[in-house]
Amino acid sequence: MGGCVRDRLLGREPEDFDIATSAVPEQIEAVFQRTIPVGRQFGVIIVLEDGGEFQVATFRAEADYQDGRHPEQVTFSNAQADASRRDFTGQRIVLRSGGGPTA
Repeated sequence: MGGCVRDRLLGREPEDFDIATSAVPEQIEAVFQRTIPVGRQFGVIIVLEDGGEFQVATFRAEADYQDGRHPEQVTFSNAQADASRRDFTGQRIVLRSGGGPTA
């Protein structure tokens, strides 16, 4: 999702990988030994693997922005709901495992 997908579509080598999943933070932490719960309440975990850092985020829907950036309410959801909360730029493009991009 996001910049990595944009870079691949433009023929560039991605510099970072953000991964979105239906797995909740507890499941992500159970699968990977080295994690950092940077935004656990929002479903965001950094996974340290093979010398790299990978931001893994649970699909989510958000509501009630008090400061214009941070939601007061987060509900774990699906890929469609997650994409719909993003601005219509490269951040909204999803590359499905084994398939092509969708917006």
